[in-house]
Amino acid sequence: MKILHCCLASFYIDGWSYQENILPRYHLAMGYEVQIVASTETYKENATLGYVRPSSYFSDDGIKITRLPYVRYLPQKIARKLRLYVGLKRVLEDFDPDILFIHDSQFLSAPTVVRFAKRRNRAVYVDTHTDFVNSARGFISRHILHGIFYRWSTQKLAEVARCFWATLPLRAEFLKTVYDIPSDKIRLLPFGADDARISGKNIDLVRREVRLRLKIGESDLVFVSGGKIDRRKDIHTLMRAFCYLVEEGKLSNAHLVIFGSPTPDMIEPLREFEGKKGIHWMGWTPANEIYQYLWAADLGFFPGTHSVLWEEAVGLGIPCVFKRWCGIDHLDVGGNCILLDEGTTDQIAKILLRAANEPAWLEDVRDRARALGPMHFSYSAIARMSIGLSPADD
Repeated sequence: MKILHCCLASFYIDGWSYQENILPRYHLAMGYEVQIVASTETYKENATLGYVRPSSYFSDDGIKITRLPYVRYLPQKIARKLRLYVGLKRVLEDFDPDILFIHDSQFLSAPTVVRFAKRRNRAVYVDTHTDFVNSARGFISRHILHGIFYRWSTQKLAEVARCFWATLPLRAEFLKTVYDIPSDKIRLLPFGADDARISGKNIDLVRREVRLRLKIGESDLVFVSGGKIDRRKDIHTLMRAFCYLVEEGKLSNAHLVIFGSPTPDMIEPLREFEGKKGIHWMGWTPANEIYQYLWAADLGFFPGTHSVLWEEAVGLGIPCVFKRWCGIDHLDVGGNCILLDEGTTDQIAKILLRAANEPAWLEDVRDRARALGPMHFSYSAIARMSIGLSPADD
């Protein structure tokens, strides 16, 4: 059995821990023959979006990746926005997959996939990462790009799709509202933790080793945040609240561990936190090492827009603070996390102080997180669900 993962609606970043990286690896481990066809859009130097040359190569997992060029009969700026490709039919015909997993539907080469699936009677699953927080925020984007072009490509894929996987509940609403996909064709496929990479590892041992490396005491209070550090993630607001409390003497023996790379517009604003007491800058961190910093912390803190790290942290059993957005309540599986209504400096500071001053409360949240999070957000189960299998199926 063969599975082709189509990453043509957005960027594809080699070696990261996004769903389009993890699901192919799990499907390969399940015994399927797997390939990826992707755009040339990626993150350059792990910070800014850019483009690489079309090529074919193999990932570290041994999966063939083919990056397709955009059509030349349109200006490249337009071709990249509409996502029209050269060579997709050849990839489909040569690999001849039994299952096509489409990562997002916003590419106007979608009819090529539809024709192939109809002619060969292949199974098609489509997921979506699009919502009103990260997309369709301006008139042209909402009513032209998504309302006309991407709605058309999504409707074409609906002709063959067995279901549309919403990676967040609020993304199901986007599918219904903007693309007119019926509710009975939409299901939730959450992000999760890469449990295969942490299988057999000892949480407490990893915690001690990381703290020792960072010169953090075993009984010190540690907060962690990170990922792509852009303005909307509001990590700078968390840092401001933390530094204020430390300088005022309201937080003692407390540390804030930050991993990830800032976007160019955030480099200057973050300079005010250089050398501040209790701040640990880890810089860009490989996906397979992020769990170490999460396990070393007492509380994860993500006060801005959604990131795949949210589900990863929950799946790793980490108690967390998240900014409340419409449709992310599924992360609370029984008191394992705290949702911020506003995400202001004052509100963040109150949670930081509560964690410092109410150890029994923090321990209760931590116990719930460890017991409940991994049950709901592990990729070993999610990978099976994604192609229509139950979590227990082989």
